[in-house]
Amino acid sequence: METYKRANVVLEATKKRSKIALCHKTTYNGIEPIHSKELSVSLMQSSVNDGLGFFFNEHSVLKKPLQMDMFIVINEEIVKGDWYLNYVNGEFNGVFQAESCIEPLVENRTWHEKNLKVIATTRPEILKISSIPTVSNAFIEKYVEKYNQGKKITEVLVELMEAEINSFSTRRPTIKAKAKMLKTNPKDNTVVIKKLREQFSREEVGEILLKHMNGLIE
Repeated sequence: METYKRANVVLEATKKRSKIALCHKTTYNGIEPIHSKELSVSLMQSSVNDGLGFFFNEHSVLKKPLQMDMFIVINEEIVKGDWYLNYVNGEFNGVFQAESCIEPLVENRTWHEKNLKVIATTRPEILKISSIPTVSNAFIEKYVEKYNQGKKITEVLVELMEAEINSFSTRRPTIKAKAKMLKTNPKDNTVVIKKLREQFSREEVGEILLKHMNGLIE
């Protein structure tokens, strides 16, 4: 039976190459959407006014639109090696790799810091140097479509799977332990995403509560 965890979808601006861009009608001069035989949908059209565009050519440098990177994040403890988004007083401060354990939320009298653990991203420089999964083109297309309809996707469900991990102890020999890990598509290392529904029948609510009790939804 599938197990899912709630996650958030975040877009942040980048000055480097990206798949997604914030487009304005005045920026279309000299910019043509990249068409593909396999992917015939091109969401960067003149009908998009102050919306998102999805570019199939990841290697093109488009200077006029504001380019964006997508991050799938969770509000959990960040350990050494994890990537995370850092916000100071509500302003995006960058994406970093943790050198030690980091609390998701730090506050004092003068500033407020929030850190969100990244579990998947479209940012090329992170994907090149880590095993972190990426986001499928199909989900990006759906996100752009919904965004341009004024129905921004902010929450999703990511699928988990049960995996064996080694547990070390100075008093005991190495033992195998079971843990829930993020499930990815082995063909392209994309995270498995499911839509978070907002309306349910009474029977479906009962099933969801039962899954929560059995630990199938986190």
